[in-house]
Amino acid sequence: MLTKRLAGFVLLAVLTSNAAISSAHACGAEAYFGPEDTDNRNPLKFPHPDFQKTRHLAARGDAAEQRNLGAYYDSGYLVSPCLEKAASWYARAAKNGDAIAIAWMQRHSALQDLRNRLECFGDNCLASSLDGTQKTVLQRGPGGSYTAVVTINGKTVRGLVDTGATFVSMSARTANDLGISYRTGKQIQLITANGPTVDRAVILSSVTVGNITLNQVEAVVGEADHPLLIGMSFLGRLTINTDGNGMTLVKP
Repeated sequence: MLTKRLAGFVLLAVLTSNAAISSAHACGAEAYFGPEDTDNRNPLKFPHPDFQKTRHLAARGDAAEQRNLGAYYDSGYLVSPCLEKAASWYARAAKNGDAIAIAWMQRHSALQDLRNRLECFGDNCLASSLDGTQKTVLQRGPGGSYTAVVTINGKTVRGLVDTGATFVSMSARTANDLGISYRTGKQIQLITANGPTVDRAVILSSVTVGNITLNQVEAVVGEADHPLLIGMSFLGRLTINTDGNGMTLVKP
C-alpha cells in the first residue's frame, strides 16, 4: 500500500514539477533504490521488486505501467533519474492511449520547443535562436505599452518601445546617468506631441535591448524629462511582430 501511495504521488508530482524543464543529460549507469530511500543515497544491488514488476509489465505493453515507469525515471523514484528514458516510456504509454502520458508528452514537447527556440516572455528570456537570428520577446504592459531593459555604455535603464519616435530618445538626466557625452552633439529640431523641441543628436556606439545589440545607433538627447524611448533608429533595423500580448523583435 505504501508503494502504491508513493507511486501515485510521483505521478501527480511529475505533471507539476520542474523535472522536465531541466536539460536532458546523457544518462549514466542505472542505479536502483528502495521506496523509502527518497534521497537515493543507498543503491541496491538489484532492482526493487516493485520496479522489476513495473518494468516487466511495461515491456509487455501495459500502458499504465509504461507511464509508471516513465514517472520513475523522471522523478528518480526506485531508479536513478533519466529524462531520455522517461520520455521514451511516456511516449510508449501515450501511443497506447494513456491520458496522463499524453499530457506529459504534450508538456514535454512544448518545453523542448521553447528550449530549442530559446524564446519566451520576460526580460530574462533573451537569447539567440538556432538559425543565428537574435530574438527578444516583450510582454505587453498596462495600457498596451511595451517596455524593455536597455543597456548603453554598460549601464541599464528601462526603456519604452515607441514606434512613433524617429530616434532613440532620452532626457539629459538619463544621458548623464548613462555617461553619454551629448553637449557637443549637433542641434536638431523635432516636432513632438508637446510641440517643437531642440535636442542634441548623438551616435551611440552600441545599444542593447534584451539580447539584441545594434551598433552605431542614432539618438537624441533633450532637456525635457521623459523615459528613454526606443525609437525607429533602433527598431527600424529589426523585424517586429505582435501577437496577442507579445511583441517579438528579431535581428537577422
